[in-house]
Amino acid sequence: MGRHAARAVGTLTIFARFARATYTKDSAGRVVCLVPATGEDGPIHARIDGIYPTFGTSFDLIPGPIWTAPALSPATSAALARGLAHARAARPTPDPHPTRAAYAEGLGALARWRAGDAPVAACGALIGLGAGLTPSGDDALGGAAIALRVFGAVRAADELAEFLRAAVPGRTSDIAAAFLEAACEGEGTAGFHAALGALSRGDDDFAPLAAMGHSSGWDAMDGACAVLAVSARR
Repeated sequence: MGRHAARAVGTLTIFARFARATYTKDSAGRVVCLVPATGEDGPIHARIDGIYPTFGTSFDLIPGPIWTAPALSPATSAALARGLAHARAARPTPDPHPTRAAYAEGLGALARWRAGDAPVAACGALIGLGAGLTPSGDDALGGAAIALRVFGAVRAADELAEFLRAAVPGRTSDIAAAFLEAACEGEGTAGFHAALGALSRGDDDFAPLAAMGHSSGWDAMDGACAVLAVSARR
């Protein structure tokens, strides 16, 4: 199970269920995502081996081995620049949506903040922006927070995390907020960390992103690319 899931206390109660994941809350309101034994690892995830719970079920989570994302090897600027170019070229065309223009503006704000040309508060327009279980804007912010932490931009990662922890409550879904809290600590799903590994090596293997929700994987990569472009130029 993920490190955040392992913090659950008391009884878990189901509040949302989807094809590949069931979302629960513990007695303190902490979100834990239940996945089948063959499901993906992640920071708020816990695997279910056996009978899958249904609505109306309350249960306790038995502690298990803690999953953590593998560390990346240090990336050279040249390798990162190649990886970012591959990611931009592979990025599927987003579905039409009324918020797409605002989303593009939010990504621009992320890039300007990382370059020192805008305050971190400018990134707040992305919070809760878009449709879906985890809105696109939240996915982009999470991807940015994870990438900064994983690639060693500690001061920037701390600044973004401090802002998100103050600004997110009440502005997006509980599920999106749980993923963002994990992102503030540099933790995402196994698939997203694999994609960040491809960036660091300058590779073009971004297949894991397609399996992350409808567009969550690529939205998270949008945020990562926005903040990592500065590192690639150094």
